[in-house]
Amino acid sequence: MMKSLLVFAVVIFGLMMMGFQVWPTSGQDISGSAENGKSLYLKYCSTCHGVDGRGEGTAAVYLFPKPRDFSRGVFKFQSTPSGSLPTDDDLERTLRNGMPGSAMPAWDVLSVEERTDLVAYVKSFSERFKTDTTPEPLVVGQEPLSTLDRIRKGKAVFALAGCWMCHGTTGTGDGPSSKNLADEDGRPIPPYNFTRAGAFKGGGRPQDIYRTFSAGIGGTPMPGYGEDALAVGRESFGDLTNLEGYYSSDDVGEFKKFISQWPSEEELNHMTLAERKNLADDRRWSLVYYVLSLSKGKSQISYTTTDHKIESVLTDDIAKFADPAFQGWNAVKSEELALISLWQRDTPIDRVTVKSVTDGKSLAFRLEWEDATQDDQALHVGKFGDAAAIQLPLDPASQPFFGMGDTNFAVNIWQWKSWWEADLKKYAGVDNAFPRNDADFYFFDVSGGSRMEYFVSKDSASKISMPWNAGWASANPLSSQLRVSPVEDLNARGFGTLTSQGSSEQNVSGKGIWKDDKWSVVFVRPLASNDRNDVVLKSGMSIAVSFAVWDGSLQDRNGQKMVTNWYKFSIEAK
Repeated sequence: MMKSLLVFAVVIFGLMMMGFQVWPTSGQDISGSAENGKSLYLKYCSTCHGVDGRGEGTAAVYLFPKPRDFSRGVFKFQSTPSGSLPTDDDLERTLRNGMPGSAMPAWDVLSVEERTDLVAYVKSFSERFKTDTTPEPLVVGQEPLSTLDRIRKGKAVFALAGCWMCHGTTGTGDGPSSKNLADEDGRPIPPYNFTRAGAFKGGGRPQDIYRTFSAGIGGTPMPGYGEDALAVGRESFGDLTNLEGYYSSDDVGEFKKFISQWPSEEELNHMTLAERKNLADDRRWSLVYYVLSLSKGKSQISYTTTDHKIESVLTDDIAKFADPAFQGWNAVKSEELALISLWQRDTPIDRVTVKSVTDGKSLAFRLEWEDATQDDQALHVGKFGDAAAIQLPLDPASQPFFGMGDTNFAVNIWQWKSWWEADLKKYAGVDNAFPRNDADFYFFDVSGGSRMEYFVSKDSASKISMPWNAGWASANPLSSQLRVSPVEDLNARGFGTLTSQGSSEQNVSGKGIWKDDKWSVVFVRPLASNDRNDVVLKSGMSIAVSFAVWDGSLQDRNGQKMVTNWYKFSIEAK
């Protein structure tokens, strides 16, 4: 059986690799200014892709998959065959829409002219754009209707074309070949999980997925499914013994039924090119709608920013809104924002819902996101908790790098921590982190109870000299036993610079509730502030804002998290 499986895989892979039609080539129109694009690139792109475009920027170490190396001239998503040069429109589309499910944000906030200039500069990194020609792009035809019969046909195409070998029979990315896949640099690359809604990197519309299936994904094992790969006769599939043990007998019977209705090789040979193309198109669209049916009902979420506007609605009693469960929140307009995955994993949180209110003196945000586990016991270095953060530029007129600011512009960050929230209800000490612990030696004469717990218990700070506990002695907020808020007020000027404000400057309060597999967290801060490290907020102003979420069950911490791009935030003046 394994031998037939391998033979089947080789045949299908060979068909797919040669399966893209050969389009006529043409010269490429470079309408943008590479000179103008250089300054834009250094400001917005070099942190990830590097000053020299080789994908080795300062942020690259925190990202997976790694940023694209532009010097190779190989790109993942395009309307031309995989491995060939993309069109300018392909590159501009990626800039405009970003890559959902990856660390590549959307740059729709830039003008069309700026994005065109960026495209011209990105192309300057590779000699291929000077020596090679770009094939004519694929023209995506009219989308057919999605029907149950088409989806069933798509399931048969998925099985017969060998998609399941990488993506798994249920589309979760766990096929028998999934562990051995590597990208162009030999780095492991997991197959896409089709049950994860809204994260198709090349776009989640049917025409986007059609284009990806047609062209393949450059620099990866994903080939294009062209005419020669899909316009094949029923003799190509044999007796389907290769599917035994992977698909049920009922599924295999259904697949055989579809095969019996497909043309034979002889019939294919008598078809015109247009007829063969229509046959391949029909199978390709069926495959598109089948994989879309696997995503469990969630919609594709947009990475673009200009189509979202967050507004703080005026209220006369903001104190009530300090409770995430307050019913008044239901009447406040919300924005669902895409979370950018800095480090790809199987089940990330991909969206956060944001609401805001103000009474003209204080400001409240409510963040809500799905999380199947309540992780609020991050009591030692091996445990990780759920968290969320709001980021604002310290200078409201600036818009620094959305990844914790940069050397020129600082950001103000408010971070809510689930384990700090738990501390407010009941302080957790060593006995909670390490039940049944004991100590053989202790400096103090302590009678009764746990000697270790005494050292870090709720009241021990008043009984033990501070120098014996470095965290207390240095006023480290992580060691505080007198916690008054689950939110920490911080600042940063880029990676590795995150700094907590002093205890007297911690003026952000908050509260989080986990219920029905969902976190609801409120942040509250006065608009005005005399702290030089706080962003000053005023009624009627607009400012950039971004958000972050950590999932403790996925071991998120520090830079391993989900973030949003900058969005426009307006504080209601009326």
